[in-house]
Amino acid sequence: MSDLAATATAMTKAAADFLAGLIPDQRSKATLSFADERERRRWFYTPTPRPGLPLQEMTPVQTQGVRRLLATGLSRAGYNYAATIIGLEYLVDYTQGFPDRTYGDLPGTRVRDPLNYCVAVFGTPGDPAGWSWRIGGHHLSLHFTLRDGAISPTPAFYGAEPARSPMPGGLLLRPLAAEEDLARELLWLLRPDQLARAVISPVAPTDIVQTNRPRVTDGSLPPEAAAGPGGPQLRAELGLTPELYEMLRYTIEPKGLPASDMDDAQRVTLLRLVRVYLEHMAEPIADQYEPLLEPERFDAAAFAWAGSLEPGAPHYYRIQGERLLIEYACTQNRANHTHTVWRDPLGDFGEDILAQHYASEHAQ
Repeated sequence: MSDLAATATAMTKAAADFLAGLIPDQRSKATLSFADERERRRWFYTPTPRPGLPLQEMTPVQTQGVRRLLATGLSRAGYNYAATIIGLEYLVDYTQGFPDRTYGDLPGTRVRDPLNYCVAVFGTPGDPAGWSWRIGGHHLSLHFTLRDGAISPTPAFYGAEPARSPMPGGLLLRPLAAEEDLARELLWLLRPDQLARAVISPVAPTDIVQTNRPRVTDGSLPPEAAAGPGGPQLRAELGLTPELYEMLRYTIEPKGLPASDMDDAQRVTLLRLVRVYLEHMAEPIADQYEPLLEPERFDAAAFAWAGSLEPGAPHYYRIQGERLLIEYACTQNRANHTHTVWRDPLGDFGEDILAQHYASEHAQ
């Protein structure tokens, strides 16, 4: 059995064991239809209630089943990320003055709570026609789709609020440090003419430009009418204008500096940065994407930066190539609130592996 097949088997067993440990009412909440593509593609990274079974409605043994399931899809580093992000809800609660409001309109809840994460299994674990599962809540939204021994892990969203938290001894807790520091290392390696191509706007967007769209969409920008910390007040603070918005717009043709125009040291740094996102996942899952990083396919991938080059100021970057879109934004809450996402423009939610399966069935 290949490593990927073993991972799929372990994930299937963990999902089945989790469901078997639920009582009927819980199982009816946790189990959704795999055929309901609209719901499978509906995702959030805001503190928004969603279909599925919340952690707060589980026993300690059941929540441990969720953690076992999560561990099958993530590397140790990725699991540490997920656990830290969930725990950051305690810090958001503190920094926001312990807000006295519910999670959505759910009675007996609070908006900032590590138990406000919801699990859903679509279909039946191990179904040959395909099945999937997700876990989502504030700043964590992970999706795994399984079919024919392949595992699609995108979209994979990790955020951090606060992005920097003081710790004893003058140190900082920075959960997404590698994602920022390697991007800055690449910037420092660029010559002035390369930097001029890489910086697509002097001002960063209010958020990742694709936000939580169900599909990667040409022409996307963060919605101008967005509420919350990415709304009109932040747009005014950043000084975003229609002209700047146009510079930031997502286009199928990648913006920025392509890898083909980088020297060896720059290219290695860009590859290290991309691998940070892949390394969130269990190694056999990440290894599926290694062919995208081969020189002949990676040449067209482009790195684009927006915003100030100074640490601590609002900034954004995107890495866009064949079957690859990475977005990073740190603009909200005085650039102390980070959003990151890894997406596959053609294969999010297992679209590619499901399409291959259906095409094969049709041919037969």
